Amino acid sequence: MESAFSVFGEMTERDVRPNVDTYYPLVSGLRKVGRMERVNEFVDEILKKGIELGQVGFNTMINVCCKEGMIDEALGLHVIMQKKGFMLDVFLYDMISNRLCELGQMDEAKTLLSIMVKRSVTFDMGSFTNFLGRLGHCGSEKAVSEEK
Repeated sequence: MESAFSVFGEMTERDVRPNVDTYYPLVSGLRKVGRMERVNEFVDEILKKGIELGQVGFNTMINVCCKEGMIDEALGLHVIMQKKGFMLDVFLYDMISNRLCELGQMDEAKTLLSIMVKRSVTFDMGSFTNFLGRLGHCGSEKAVSEEK
């Protein structure tokens, strides 16, 4: 990773502007070696600099954020993505809703389902059933924990 950061540093010193193709390998590598604090810094930097991600870039960054439990960052990217006219695919809606359910954020997961329906996201019966199953499972866990 250090050699990658060395090249990245040299690139920025020469006034070569990083783009999503520059950031993604660094973010991916950092995630693989468990340096999540640095991943957070890069995601924040990408958002602050307004780097154009495109559909694939947004999908990739949201995927990384969800896998690492960075749901606020994933949702922030989703908002920016919508403003730029891009839409999440069913895979990413599924990933975000799953993470929201795991975190017990049921209202947010339901809101996401509402967005999916309003946007006429194409999803098959299996995806919808899985989504409802997670809502039911997490909701029942929440109810049990509230009874204690």
